[in-house]
Amino acid sequence: MGRLRLGETCTVIQTDWCAADRSVEDAVFGGSGLKIDFSMKELRTEAEVLDQCTEADALMVAYVPLPRRVLEALPHCRGIAYMATGFNSVDINAATELGIVVTNVAGYCTPEVADHAIGFLLALSRNTVRLNGSVKSGVWDYKLFGYPERLSTQTLGIIGLGRIGTQAALRAQAFGLRVVACDPYVDEQQMAAVGVRKVGLQEAVAADFVSIHCLLTPETHHLIDESVLAQMKPGAYLINTARGAIVNTEALTAALQAGRLAGAGLDVLDPEPAPAGHQIYSLPNVVITPHAAFYSRTAEEEGRRRCCQEVVSVLRGEVPRHVCNPDVLASPALRMAAATGSAKPQSSAVAGRDRT
Repeated sequence: MGRLRLGETCTVIQTDWCAADRSVEDAVFGGSGLKIDFSMKELRTEAEVLDQCTEADALMVAYVPLPRRVLEALPHCRGIAYMATGFNSVDINAATELGIVVTNVAGYCTPEVADHAIGFLLALSRNTVRLNGSVKSGVWDYKLFGYPERLSTQTLGIIGLGRIGTQAALRAQAFGLRVVACDPYVDEQQMAAVGVRKVGLQEAVAADFVSIHCLLTPETHHLIDESVLAQMKPGAYLINTARGAIVNTEALTAALQAGRLAGAGLDVLDPEPAPAGHQIYSLPNVVITPHAAFYSRTAEEEGRRRCCQEVVSVLRGEVPRHVCNPDVLASPALRMAAATGSAKPQSSAVAGRDRT
């Protein structure tokens, strides 16, 4: 694909998860020195993307599906910028083959998600939600759900010790919990530096609380299945603020119904939301929030701003801050070239593997 000519207008489309206003986006694009025609849409399907995005030079996306057949129909697209940490809705291998740079905004909501996970842990361990419901129904009995355990006698097992997992670990330690973690990409010394002991998956899921903080990849899809749930400590709690499909929802529901687990805190489900009337909604020991862990005014504005900055970098022919498919940068198919010239690595350029 040829380079953009100096002064040529770039078409940028936000496919979904659009804000009520476009002040953040207009500020970044307006100050970029590029001529950018930016539009916001609310697309949900592959067909809608194919119908409305074929002229785009870059896409800003959240959840809309972008399989190979869609990517192949976007001949001008140089970059796909995710307004989130996860990028599992795009065929990353196809994007790389086609020379499309995929970026995310890793770390934009780290404090919020870590807080949410620990909020689940506290609510579950102290029976806060259930006791609130019983009081409001007319039952004043602090013994209703049995003895809670002192947190300083318990262990938190973390799956995925990236940015969010690390912050969750530090928060848990402040409450006196021992923390172990399973993550093949973090070595024993790195974990020890934040007071965490490195263990395998089997030991991590044998903790009193298990909190999931890994990316959704083909390797982690349904990582927490019936066999892994059977390895969890009887009476343990499962917390998921990562991606719903890391957990087999049906297997989790069955384990909870059987009384093997004491409860669960879920910000994400698979599918999302679960169908109306799904049995997981009726379980009193499950606290569910609507994929809200990331949400704060600060996080939303930071995510929007950084997503736009990644788009600008791609259109300028500069290496973005967070490239999810770094192999594309060495590909002869790379489309990322702008009026400023060919793609040139920057000092802060690419983390080989973006992590939550």
